[in-house]
Amino acid sequence: MESIRDIIPQVIENLYLKKPNSKRNIHEVWKMVAGEQGEHCAVKDFQKGMLKVHVDSSARMFELSTRKKDLIKNFQSEIPELKDIIFKVGKIK
Repeated sequence: MESIRDIIPQVIENLYLKKPNSKRNIHEVWKMVAGEQGEHCAVKDFQKGMLKVHVDSSARMFELSTRKKDLIKNFQSEIPELKDIIFKVGKIK
């Protein structure tokens, strides 16, 4: 029988990996979904199913907006809680 001291770290690790709102996971998923365009964006917030993303230029924001439905669909395959993406021109670093 395992001791509680051995079980607790495993439980905490499992909870962390399954937590959908983990900033690290959201950033990784965004970069995977956005592809090359992800390098010109920064995830700023994810609350109540809304992903807020800053983009470095209005032209890039327009391009991402035209792909929004596909981006949402692909993002939802990893994090189903996503309802919408809001793009805003802003600082990315």
